[in-house]
Amino acid sequence: MNTDTITALWSAAWPAITAIVAGASALDAVLPQPAAGSHWLLPRKILSFIAANVGQASNGAQPPLSTWVLRIAKPYLEALNAANGMQRTGG
Repeated sequence: MNTDTITALWSAAWPAITAIVAGASALDAVLPQPAAGSHWLLPRKILSFIAANVGQASNGAQPPLSTWVLRIAKPYLEALNAANGMQRTGG
């Protein structure tokens, strides 16, 4: 197979892969952990594996909203600060 064929196959599959991972992340975050020895333990581990490898989903405590805002805004603010510093120095 050449690279055009591989690219065409992955391009068509990408929306389905994204939907599967998003669904697994949502289910992993909502469903409670099964008890030890339960027959649901293996399917739940597979679900968590699919979700955690991409989405880093967990059904544990989430950080507060301010933490998420700072994580998102920090790179932008640092770049803005660096750009303003360059304008002041004429660089």
